[in-house]
Amino acid sequence: MASLDTSAAVSASKNAVRPGSDIAVMRRGPNVLTYKIKKGDTLFALARKYNTTVAELQKLNNLKNSNLKPGRQLRVPGTLVRG
Repeated sequence: MASLDTSAAVSASKNAVRPGSDIAVMRRGPNVLTYKIKKGDTLFALARKYNTTVAELQKLNNLKNSNLKPGRQLRVPGTLVRG
């Protein structure tokens, strides 16, 4: 007969949320990196590389249009970088 490991069940029951109890949701700040713009870079290509959208890059960098100047810093989401 196999033995049961009840330690995981006991641990889970101690951390269970009970009806009527208050919970707090902790949020982390966004994970943001900076990228130095190179000649030929486009918002579309950078959005694909950083797995985001052009609109999100514009919002994150307060850009009114999609013109990029080489040498400037661009804030980009810091996770899920492609290639």
